[in-house]
Amino acid sequence: MQEINLKQEFKELLILPKVWMALISGMFWCTVDAGFFVLINDYIVYNADNVNEYEAAFGITLLGIGGVVACFSMVVTGSLKFNRFILYFCSIGLTSILTLITAFTSDKTTYNILMPLWGLTNGVATASHVGFVSDLCTEKQFPVLFGMECFLKGVGGTLLVPLGAHIAQTAGARYGIFFLGCCGVVSALAILPIVIKSVRKR
Repeated sequence: MQEINLKQEFKELLILPKVWMALISGMFWCTVDAGFFVLINDYIVYNADNVNEYEAAFGITLLGIGGVVACFSMVVTGSLKFNRFILYFCSIGLTSILTLITAFTSDKTTYNILMPLWGLTNGVATASHVGFVSDLCTEKQFPVLFGMECFLKGVGGTLLVPLGAHIAQTAGARYGIFFLGCCGVVSALAILPIVIKSVRKR
């Protein structure tokens, strides 16, 4: 097996604009993915009408079911040739929009509709993530690029999730969730040039 020269791989990857777009996207996307679970329960309990802690937790269960359905569907349709850039872009974009809508949710019915939809779109994003990264580079470069993206996701989780929690604490949970939704929009827009280029190639 050919030995991977890490220094050379880093150099080759870091000169590619699409790699920087993916890294920035990953950093902001982690903020949505992790921060939503931190803030949603308190927001719903204190801002939605007639929703207690158990009903808020049931919404998270619906979210999890949506995620399972999405991942199972991705496995079943794995043999189909999707444009993984478009799939990933649409899934994080829709999840971000649903996050923004959730920030203005004030009734139990809407909450119980949004949660499985959020889980579904987020599940598609999770399931298509590896395919998205692998299409950005060669097979030899994949472990390096994947590691770089995971590192930037960790940076996003370390810096931006606490910032979202601070906004929620000082201005209200609604604004904290709105901040997460905006981070998701930035994440989607960061990879938009990659998506456009892939469509033009086809």
